[in-house]
Amino acid sequence: MFVNDGIMPARFLTSVMLWGFRRSNMHRYEGLQWGLVESYDGEFIVADCYQDVLFMPISPTKAFIANDHDGIVTKENVVQLNRLSVSVSAQYYFSSNLGHCPI
Repeated sequence: MFVNDGIMPARFLTSVMLWGFRRSNMHRYEGLQWGLVESYDGEFIVADCYQDVLFMPISPTKAFIANDHDGIVTKENVVQLNRLSVSVSAQYYFSSNLGHCPI
């Protein structure tokens, strides 16, 4: 990282903050296992912030869920996860196509 005329670019400051967050919270997530789930019947909604929810969509039809197994989710599961994403979002949520996201 570098400082230019006494100013540190935000992308570098963010990396320092994330490093500190990781060190101070490592014990909270020790032993946590992530399962990769896939939907064949609907797409996932992504929230702007998941707070303490350990759910992470990584594509329209794939997501990581903490302490779960890899597998296929049903349409009902997608509905529950999409409702969760909408309810925990702070200001916005998005998807590749909201019309393909059952809620």
